[in-house]
Amino acid sequence: MENPKSYGIKLNRNQLYKPLDFKIVEVNGPVADWVDWAKRHGLSYAQLRDANPWIRAQKLTNKQSKTYKVRIPTEESLSRSKGPVAVFYKGWIQD
Repeated sequence: MENPKSYGIKLNRNQLYKPLDFKIVEVNGPVADWVDWAKRHGLSYAQLRDANPWIRAQKLTNKQSKTYKVRIPTEESLSRSKGPVAVFYKGWIQD
């Protein structure tokens, strides 16, 4: 992917994935149910897991009161049609 034009790959700006923006929520205690927690923060459990691959169970016991930083995608970044598409490598797109 470093030189896509050499291999006949031609992408338009609107074909690229839009990077997600996040807000961070700190969790210092247990979470009884990540599904409910996600709903209270305006996203689905799948979106929560996608943004936080370290979440592996449906609850967090957190007996030691460790601080976890949970990434929550902003509503704007979850919609592909809102906002400009950032291009990390200009060689990916045709002008």
